[in-house]
Amino acid sequence: MKYIFVLITLMGSMLMGQFEKGNISAGSLFSYSSSKSSSDDDGTGVLTIGREITYSGSIKPAVSYFLMDNLSLDALISMTKMSQDDYYNSMNLLGAGATYYINTMYAGGGFAMSSSTNGQDGEADYKSKSNFLELHGGYLHGLSDNIFLDIGASYLMGMGENTSEYDGDEYKSDNESTSIWIGVGVKAFFSL
Repeated sequence: MKYIFVLITLMGSMLMGQFEKGNISAGSLFSYSSSKSSSDDDGTGVLTIGREITYSGSIKPAVSYFLMDNLSLDALISMTKMSQDDYYNSMNLLGAGATYYINTMYAGGGFAMSSSTNGQDGEADYKSKSNFLELHGGYLHGLSDNIFLDIGASYLMGMGENTSEYDGDEYKSDNESTSIWIGVGVKAFFSL
């Protein structure tokens, strides 16, 4: 039992050194999904028209600077692409925020600006720009002294107005959209 306690204490102290003032972290979270709708009768007598396969992938690179022990200032970029037959959707985020670390868990928030494009056959039909409040959290699993497996989640909540353009006309509406994102990636910590 003593050996287990000593091992846990040593591992905890190794992890705490990564979150010291002046350190930098860099990493990225990734996600991918694929879904297919069926053209079979679902038992209700209604036939779903067509077989459609949807592919979606996201990458969220981030860089952080520790202003003080356990508290980092973050910059993030997020790129999401989705395609279904000849239809596509592309969304890019640029944001800044802060994250607080407690041992191997973290939580934080920030502000993000998004730009989105939707279209068909390579032609952009719809463009929009929005602002979001971003909340995030996750768990770090040590792979080595300064490299971690990062399992994280993010919640985006719309703020202000959504400005969109469709067929040359501009529209404004309240941004009430929300999004939840879960991903897995790698994060590294460096001392200056």
